[in-house]
Amino acid sequence: MLVIAACVCIINAVGAVGGVATTIEAHPYIVSLQDTNGSLVCGGVLIDTRTVVTTAQRLSFYYVSQLVVGVSNGARDVSIANSTFTLGFAFITMQNDVAVLILAEAVSVGTIPLATEEPTNGVSGVVTTWDSSNNLVDIAVSIIGTQECGSGQYSYSE
Repeated sequence: MLVIAACVCIINAVGAVGGVATTIEAHPYIVSLQDTNGSLVCGGVLIDTRTVVTTAQRLSFYYVSQLVVGVSNGARDVSIANSTFTLGFAFITMQNDVAVLILAEAVSVGTIPLATEEPTNGVSGVVTTWDSSNNLVDIAVSIIGTQECGSGQYSYSE
């Protein structure tokens, strides 16, 4: 299964638009990154009981000490023990926008495996994220490969 850690950037958006309602029970590996006030900052996925994959862009704006990981749709908050992201992350182009968080304690809510191969262009996928009302939704997407993604045909916008 392909893991895409999709993050709704709260700075430029208020949540995803569209999609089909889903539940945390259907996607127990989905976690939220929240600031110390409990506000949603970003999403991520558990790939094992202590490791979260998320976006590097969020770590550009926060120290991990300012964040907690919400598990089971915020029913439990877990501190972050460590974090890293590639030095190849480029904020302007969003290339290599991947970060890894190590939780201070293990959680046992479910995990999702990382992809073992790169998908081909046009393969159907689903991104699970929060909408503007903080409800989990599944959004159907068409996957594009690394080469096409970096072709310059696509860009981020506000």
